[in-house]
Order: sequence, then C-alpha cells, then structure tokens
Amino acid sequence: MAKSYATCATEGCTNTILFIEQNRKLADRKAAWAESEGFICSDCQEKQRQAENSKAAEQNQAAGRPTLIGSDKQIAWAEKIRAEKLETVRQAKSGELDTMYFDAYFGGSYQAIAIDDPQIDYSIELLTSQTSASWWIDHRDTKVGITLKELFTKHPPQASVSSDEQAVIDDIKTESTVRPENPISETIAEISAHETSIQVKFPEKREDFRLLMRKHSFSWMSDRWQRNLNTRAGEPADRAAEIGHILLGSGFVIRIYDDAIRQSAISGKFEHEQTRWITVYISGKEQGRLCIHWGRDEDYYKAAKRLPTARYAKPDISVAIEQYEEVLDFAELNSFAISPKARSAIEAAKAARESALVVHVELAPTKKHGDDGKPMALDVPADVEIDDALRD
Repeated sequence: MAKSYATCATEGCTNTILFIEQNRKLADRKAAWAESEGFICSDCQEKQRQAENSKAAEQNQAAGRPTLIGSDKQIAWAEKIRAEKLETVRQAKSGELDTMYFDAYFGGSYQAIAIDDPQIDYSIELLTSQTSASWWIDHRDTKVGITLKELFTKHPPQASVSSDEQAVIDDIKTESTVRPENPISETIAEISAHETSIQVKFPEKREDFRLLMRKHSFSWMSDRWQRNLNTRAGEPADRAAEIGHILLGSGFVIRIYDDAIRQSAISGKFEHEQTRWITVYISGKEQGRLCIHWGRDEDYYKAAKRLPTARYAKPDISVAIEQYEEVLDFAELNSFAISPKARSAIEAAKAARESALVVHVELAPTKKHGDDGKPMALDVPADVEIDDALRD
C-alpha cells in the first residue's frame, strides 16, 4: 500500500489529507487531484459547518423566529435546515423559484399547491412555528410542498367562534350523542353518512374497536374509519344506522347529527344489509357466468357447489348461465337477491332458450343381426351338388 498527502486548501492551515492506494502512482494522482479541487481537511470542514450554522442562527433570530429546543448540536444543525427551508418558501412566494417545487405526493396522487392558495400562508405559519430541532432534522430531506401539506392536514385551521355560538355547538353535540347503559369507553364514535361512503371518527386506539370496524368492512383512512359503498350495499343512511346500532350494542358511545339516522340506530329499525347476491361476471375467466356471493360470516359453499356446472371462483361460486333455473331456485330458497345485471343476463339466456329450434326426434332402430354377441348362422341349402371340376 502507498500513501500520499494533499495540503488543505484553507489559507493558513497546515493540515494534510491522507490518501492510501495500492500503488504510489495512484496515490499521488489522487492527492494532486484533491489539491487542484481545493479539498479542505476535516478540522476546516467542521469550522466551516459551525460558521454556516452560526450564520443561519443569526438569520433566524433577526427574522424573529422562535428559539429551537434540543441539544446544542441538534440546534446548530436545525438552524441551518430551517433557514434553508424558509428561504425556499420565500423564493417561491416572491416568484424567484418555480412554484412547481411545491408539487407534493399527497393523499395517493400528485397535487400541486397553488402559491396563492389560502392554505399556503397558514401552512407557512405552522412551518415557521416549529420549535423542535429534531423535527427540522427529521424533515431535512422532505420536499417543502409535502411538509406544508402534512402540517395543514394534521393541524387544520380552527374557525373562531363566539361564546354564544360555542354554547349552541355544545348543545347540538349533546343532543346528538347516545350512550349505552354500560359504556366501555368514554371516547365518542362520530358517525356520518355520505353519498358513497360511511365515516366513523374515533380517536382512541382500541383493538376491540379496530376489529369491529374491520369485521364490517371499514378501513382506516389516516384520521377516520371509512367504508366505501357500492350499489349492493343499500342506502348510506341505513348503513350508518346499522353501524351505529352495532357500536351501541357493543358498549360504545356514538354521535350522529342526523336525527332520523340516530333514531334508527337506537331502535334498530333500518333496512338490514343484503349480503347474499346472485351477480354476473362481466370479465375474466368467468365472464358470462353467474356468481353466487354470500357474507363474510355465512357459509353457502357446499349448497352452491352442488348446483350443475358449479365451480369455485375464490371467494365465490360460479355457475353457467344456462343453469339459471337451478340458480333462481337456490336464490329463492336461501334468500339471495338478484342484481340488475344478473337479472338481465338471465332474461337473455331465457330468451335464447325459448327461441332455439325445438324438434321431436324418434331414434331409428340400430340393432343388427349379430348384435346379441353370437355369430350369424349361414344359410345352408337342402341339396348340395359338387362341381365336376372338384371331383377326384
């Protein structure tokens, strides 16, 4: 191994930078290159870093930004990060920087933050008010647009209300809240029905609540439980009342602002969800066949599998459309609903069957002599003469 040294480029510094390579020529070449590029030693690098951090701290203090909290080393590093981030924001606001820098991957898709969006100024205030040195360090590599979006989502602006308005709000919340006799938690599950979904806000982390939500097809969506509804799920109001009824019965306090839905949740008088369906496959391997689908807590596999042409199509059973009569009988016997598309497919199959040519065929006899498995007897004449040519 060969060693070579490059002199630190900082004026007045006598430190050297060591290069170790397999041969002298390569080591000397790297040392010469380092000197030509103006490399500085680790001591000078640390001094330069401290100077940059001190300058950033002075800038932040002059701008009236809050004092950071953390260890001395954390604060020194965070001061520089904060100054750089807020300078980027300033440049974007002033038009010096392309506002596309604020594009952020947020909520599952790319969303551009318009520089004149009202949420920008509020988000910048949130960003500037961060006093944790470790927070700035954690976000040092995060794009500014993403950071602003995250802050706005986690800390949405709260509209100021008067004491009279707050009293009205409190009264509405009280009259919209329903408690079971023996609640297992004082955290309120706030339920709301939307056009294509049901939402449940429950800020407490409880495993029993999570399992209950998952059991009824709800998914966690960053700040709430949500279930997206398709056309087979029924009316959103019924589904909201149903989950409210289930939560009350499980010992949870609920809040529903819609009076009709709230009363249905208490009484249990709502249209229960239909979980058993006959549908039709519109694509894939099973296309054109009927689908027998049942709820998560039900089991109709064996009964459905006995139908003619039935086969397993995870997690359902697929049956040929030509067997629609048997499927309809099965549906009626077991209270399965027929989807509109399945109904149309069945009507089309029925029409095709009725329009097919119908004939009466009588099979012709096919049995021949010898079909009984015995050789046919030869006809032997009564008088047999021998040809003269065959005589001795």
